[in-house]
Amino acid sequence: MTDYPNQSLPRRSFLRGQFLDSLKSQKVSQQGYEPIRPPWANLANFLEKCTACGNCIQACETQIIVKGAAGYPEIDFSRGECTFCEKCVHSCEAEVFRAVSEQPWSHKIEIQAGCLLKLGTECRSCGDSCEMRVIRFARV
Repeated sequence: MTDYPNQSLPRRSFLRGQFLDSLKSQKVSQQGYEPIRPPWANLANFLEKCTACGNCIQACETQIIVKGAAGYPEIDFSRGECTFCEKCVHSCEAEVFRAVSEQPWSHKIEIQAGCLLKLGTECRSCGDSCEMRVIRFARV
């Protein structure tokens, strides 16, 4: 992938998913990229209490929990999906997870003001380029 240090990623490159490569770069990590931690991880004290033992990585049935920066576990959705089997939670000897009765993640999607569909123009580029097919459009 071409490095775009002082400019935004071209639209074509973005729609081809090349922004995902930049999320793994050391430069982006230094600029404050927050990795996605395993489901039910208590983000308030995750780095303090996690021992980076790798138990959750080994327990993950879909192998989407990988060793990230400094050995701490993080999610790589390009490898598969989370089945919410809770094996990562039960394999952990440290107290880094919340109760499984709570929501596994609290991430929210935000549609920007410049979204063409939001502005009334038929466009489904984001849905077409999403490898995991998590972006869907309601039929009207």
